[in-house]
Amino acid sequence: MHRLLDTRDGLTRYAITSIEDLDLPAIVALIAEAWQTDYSDRVRPHFNEAFLRRLMAEPSTWVGVLICTDDGDPVGIEVALERILYCRQARLRAYYATVFTVSGRYRRRGIGRWLLEGINHLAFDEQQADLIFSTFHHSHAGSPTVQSTFDRIPNWGVNRFYSTPI
Repeated sequence: MHRLLDTRDGLTRYAITSIEDLDLPAIVALIAEAWQTDYSDRVRPHFNEAFLRRLMAEPSTWVGVLICTDDGDPVGIEVALERILYCRQARLRAYYATVFTVSGRYRRRGIGRWLLEGINHLAFDEQQADLIFSTFHHSHAGSPTVQSTFDRIPNWGVNRFYSTPI
């Protein structure tokens, strides 16, 4: 189900909680286009419709943000999967963020930051998450892109696992 979060500059940001309401071929095409831009001539993950269906099979265990044009074409998406982490007998409600994607045609417009702010709002404010984490190969485009986006947001920042107390 799409829930309107807000609009700006001819784009609409939605909270998504059901894969059944998504135009999966359009999402797969968005991911392929964007990741080809980031991973040109490199090995990269291939997110197809079957993978996305498995990833988002349980509606109550994930949240997502989708950004679309006024025509309904997707230009950005991020999904966060609920996980429980245990650290020194503490139970932490965590979300694993994945599939962070912004169309190459819409880069440098703050859409990545808008996605991250949306996923953080859904996870922390609405779902009471304790933390969000994600993983990337350190030399691929996703890691520096996401890290630099977080680092530019006041009072945010990326804690790398090799330097994090947990």
